[in-house]
Amino acid sequence: MVYRNDSISQVAQTFGHLYIARFLKDQMDDLNSRDTCWYYSGVKGLETLLRANVSRPSTLGVNISQGLFNISSSGNNFTIDLTNHTFEVNGLTESTYTTLSGVHIFTMAVAFFLIYPIILLLDSITVLCDLISRPVERQKVKKWETRLKWLLFTPLVVTGFVTGLLGMGSSEHFRTEHGIIGLVTVVFSLIVDSVYFIELRFSVRLRRTIRGIQWLQIMHYMDMAACQAILILSGFALADGFDDLAVMGLCTVDLPMSLAFSLGMMVVFVWNGAVFAMTLQWFLVRRARLRVGETARMWRLVRFRRT
Repeated sequence: MVYRNDSISQVAQTFGHLYIARFLKDQMDDLNSRDTCWYYSGVKGLETLLRANVSRPSTLGVNISQGLFNISSSGNNFTIDLTNHTFEVNGLTESTYTTLSGVHIFTMAVAFFLIYPIILLLDSITVLCDLISRPVERQKVKKWETRLKWLLFTPLVVTGFVTGLLGMGSSEHFRTEHGIIGLVTVVFSLIVDSVYFIELRFSVRLRRTIRGIQWLQIMHYMDMAACQAILILSGFALADGFDDLAVMGLCTVDLPMSLAFSLGMMVVFVWNGAVFAMTLQWFLVRRARLRVGETARMWRLVRFRRT
């Protein structure tokens, strides 16, 4: 009789464990963006949903506040600890993942939504001042652009890229929209850095020949296209990134709406300023070219971009 009771207890406990694991997987599969987050964040939110779903937990034969559950969802491998209300994702502890994600968000946001637009604004202001015959000190502006690019922008991008890779843990990289768009954005940043380095080191030598001038024109076209792509793609990467953060972090990290709105407005102001300045620069240079009836392109007279 004792053996029979033990067997029934083991079967009930196994069934209860499978039931809880299935319930957790269903809830995590439904989590695909910030909009689908549950009321309470993290493992506590999952346990709250589980307790609400199970009317009599004792009938399951297992205490829902105990045990580890390994769940695979959305390409991620989770280990859920209902006892301590913690989790691991892709081999990373909750604290490690949160730290890496915080550094990734901060560095990438500052690089692409603050430093880079300021670099574009400085360069556009230089060109616009030349067009109205009120030139600024080019060397001083160029020094500031160089400092911002090499001392802030590039290190921030590298740091953000590395922490993003580390934050994915053991899962497949570049499998989400955020990962793909982010990779493309970083590639365009490398193109911009390469063009800037070539112009900085070899522009004087290239301007001595017609072929060199043609290569400079091609690099200018590539540079402008890359700049526009960076400004556009960075906005998509930011939005998709917060969705990935909600899925992998089980909604643990969430900014208050008021704080997110305030920060977003400040960032968008600088970002929109850079877009407007570049558009105005292109329009005025084109108008000036048509007015004077030049047959040569303005690329040879006005350097649109230096970064």
